[in-house]
Amino acid sequence: VLINNFGRISENYDSQYVKSGTGSALLQPIGNIVTKAEPVVYWPLTSAVYNYNYSDLTRFEKIDADFYNADDTDIDVTMGFIAGVTTITSVALGKGETFTLKAKQWTHVTYEPNISLLNTYIDITNARGLYLKFPLAESSDVNKAPKVYLDEVKMTNAKDKKKIVDMFHIKKNLI
Repeated sequence: VLINNFGRISENYDSQYVKSGTGSALLQPIGNIVTKAEPVVYWPLTSAVYNYNYSDLTRFEKIDADFYNADDTDIDVTMGFIAGVTTITSVALGKGETFTLKAKQWTHVTYEPNISLLNTYIDITNARGLYLKFPLAESSDVNKAPKVYLDEVKMTNAKDKKKIVDMFHIKKNLI
């Protein structure tokens, strides 16, 4: 799902930009130049059509992904989870982690969310989606947008269901 005038996502079969297999996704993020809204794309964690449900984040250890930044300059990408869909064109983003994708090379990222901290932002047993957020582009022309290839996105199951740890404790008679 594309949010904030994301730009374009297309299929790529040029092997130079494929980490494994025969294809990858080409992301060309723009954003909304007028409102300064950064481009966001997300993938739902549940689907009745395709019969899957990955919304309980306590079942997962980490998410790995490979990016190829075809631009001449580094670009940041933030990976995180959607707390909820507020309107058809707007989502509530949970706190994510930002990674720098070096120019003209593959970058492997591993996102290991702290579910105790994340639980203060979203319901970790019912996350709505996995998002990628990019910086606002300098132009609204998709042909001038950065070219970032995405391949090998994997969610790794936790050996045991993760437990939420108290982030702070209030001691009796302190208030």
